[in-house]
Amino acid sequence: MRNRQFKGALRATYWLLSCSLSVALVPAARAQTVPNVFQPAFHQALDVSVSTATRTTYRTKIPVGRGGGRLRISFKAGDGSLTLHAATVALAGSRGQLASSPIPLTFSGSPVATLAPRARITSDPISLAVSISTELYVSFDVDGAMAASYINAFPDSYAFAGSVAGLQAPSGGAPFMRAAAVDTIDVEGPRTKAIVAIGDSITEGYISGNWGNYVNANDDYRNAWPAIAQGLTGLPIVNAGVAGQGVFGAASSLDAEVLTLQGITDCVVLIGTNDLGANTADRIEAGLEALFARLRSFCGIWVGTLLPKENPVDAPYATVVARRIAVNDWIRHQAQVKGVIDFEPVVALPSDINRFGPGLGQDGIHPTIAGQRLLGQEAARVLAVLEPVADLQGPQIETIQPASGSSAGGTTVQISGANFVPGSTLTIGGVAAASVTVTTSGSLTATTGPHPSGAVDIVVTGPDGLSARLATGFTYTDQASPDPAQATPTLSPAGTGGCNGSGSPASLLFVVPFLGFALLRSVSASRRRARALTS
Repeated sequence: MRNRQFKGALRATYWLLSCSLSVALVPAARAQTVPNVFQPAFHQALDVSVSTATRTTYRTKIPVGRGGGRLRISFKAGDGSLTLHAATVALAGSRGQLASSPIPLTFSGSPVATLAPRARITSDPISLAVSISTELYVSFDVDGAMAASYINAFPDSYAFAGSVAGLQAPSGGAPFMRAAAVDTIDVEGPRTKAIVAIGDSITEGYISGNWGNYVNANDDYRNAWPAIAQGLTGLPIVNAGVAGQGVFGAASSLDAEVLTLQGITDCVVLIGTNDLGANTADRIEAGLEALFARLRSFCGIWVGTLLPKENPVDAPYATVVARRIAVNDWIRHQAQVKGVIDFEPVVALPSDINRFGPGLGQDGIHPTIAGQRLLGQEAARVLAVLEPVADLQGPQIETIQPASGSSAGGTTVQISGANFVPGSTLTIGGVAAASVTVTTSGSLTATTGPHPSGAVDIVVTGPDGLSARLATGFTYTDQASPDPAQATPTLSPAGTGGCNGSGSPASLLFVVPFLGFALLRSVSASRRRARALTS
């Protein structure tokens, strides 16, 4: 009997000790979710403004660069207010006719939206299956000021008098081939690399078409080098080129034209040509470095060398040549970036890098369609080294300090881990935390919201949709929030929990050895008493 008790006690002690050690010493697997996410399938920087005093429906044909099952569309007002009376999206036919039934867009449930000057609004998601290179007709019935691009790069697009956004085949339209009001189209699908091209008219795609409202000639968004590279890589490469801007203009418009995009992983910067006349090489290089510094927390940076500039208008030719050569040398050898796309030799004469090759330059500054294609091919070749989607790193949670707080909320917590990026959100027990601040890639702070008492999960979600979960990592209590100055932070390791998912491994490491020692000592004493009685 006593022998069976002794063996049972040993088995219990062994089980408790093994369980606590396995939980405390073997790291739990981090839970990381890889959902479908919204990423840009189209973007056009809209730096200027056009207005309509009467209600007009614009129907713009837009190719998308990403496949998926749902989409949402962002609109942007110009220098004055803009009212969206109705907006629809459908598969595009030709000459303004739809190839599918128009799907109405809503904005927080309403079909109508009024935007303040330069404001941006995003529609509610709608279901519409698209693939890369699918062409959509986005129709919008508006009056007021629309943000717009400079060049006529969207052929087979129209303006109609009145409200015809819901009509399959309206009549009487006039060509209107500028990008206007439609800022971004996001498509929900499997997460991938997503790239934005930042530049001037070379990137926007100006070749030979007229600017502004002149439509007797037009360019084509699909001929610009970012669209060529997109078709070759199969990755969305959206366009934030603004005709006429330089390095410093790109920096000033970064918030409005680039940082509004969600899910971007990489940026390609080709800019500086417009600065060569008025700025020294040192100043251009400093401007580029300042631009890169702002982009580093947003995307991996790739920079392109500047193309030949045969016809400078604001400085002597020799001065422009010397500055361009110096800037390109800095880009190739000193720029702190992820990679360099050496565009210059692709379109320059082998015998004279300051001149375009035959048929590759349009006006001494802009490449021809053939030149744009070579630029796109070179960008695709270099960007092919981007790591596959499976290697993209989402957030990881290691610890939270403190690991408990008041159910009334208001506890300031610090989460340690990896791959935290600005724009991340945090929920604790499904309740959104307030004041989420990413201090470094391995640390963020936040304030808990109210929640009933009990152990809850912690979830950090990046702006790209990837998330990490720490199961039962935080415990809400009925006690008041501790005074941060007096509280002693405690760590809650990833995967905390006993063998049945509850309890504290750290405490078991202390308790179990003492429990085992006490049991062994008790059994040993019982055996000695038994021997004494039988001797």
